[in-house]
Amino acid sequence: MYDKINHMVYQRVEELESMCEKIERYAEKREIIMYITAYLENSASKETIIDRTMKKFNITEEDAEEYYAEVFQQ
Repeated sequence: MYDKINHMVYQRVEELESMCEKIERYAEKREIIMYITAYLENSASKETIIDRTMKKFNITEEDAEEYYAEVFQQ
């Protein structure tokens, strides 16, 4: 019986950890998109925005370009 309870608790903890990771990824994505949008409003060039985004968030150039493209799709 205790094994069953421990297993249920362990499963719930795993579910909560997964949910937290998803929330963290979503929050980071929203932060990056807001950052890019702010630079676009100030008429910064694409290259400048991508370069600064890479440095600020420690992401690859490809990821920064994907976020930049996503802003234009909105």
